[in-house]
Amino acid sequence: MTKKDLETTHKLPPGSLGLPLIGETLSFLTDPNFISSRQKLYGSIFKTQILGRPTVIAIGSDANRFILSTKADNFSNDGWPDSFQTLLGKQALVLQEGQEHQRNRKLLMPSLHGSALARYITTMEKTSIAYFHSWEEMGSITWFPEFRKMTMVRGQGLN
Repeated sequence: MTKKDLETTHKLPPGSLGLPLIGETLSFLTDPNFISSRQKLYGSIFKTQILGRPTVIAIGSDANRFILSTKADNFSNDGWPDSFQTLLGKQALVLQEGQEHQRNRKLLMPSLHGSALARYITTMEKTSIAYFHSWEEMGSITWFPEFRKMTMVRGQGLN
């Protein structure tokens, strides 16, 4: 699919894709006001191209409300860097699309709702305090393995 095909099949927000291949990468890396200057030019939702990838930037509650309330068919998770998939796992909810995402989100949401989260707080606090004390006794720790252990213990205690 060419850029022209994409623009005719899906209405893209205003903005500039910049130069071929590099897009606006140099400006993004060197201009600390890159986002705010483009927001002034194009509004709170605009397109650009960074690191060779066409990108849509959404800023603020109105922009995010639009994204969250618009049909999911208008958006794709295809733009996530490979590192996200590696970090989150191939089956992470945020990386799923369409009916699979909707089905899994519907199954997961009750456990993340306010009343359910309120029940988890005590267990999470007790587990955290116990780990903080054990880490203090250890003197030094390697963060990732220790956080992983703490997270797994927390998860088992929340059932």
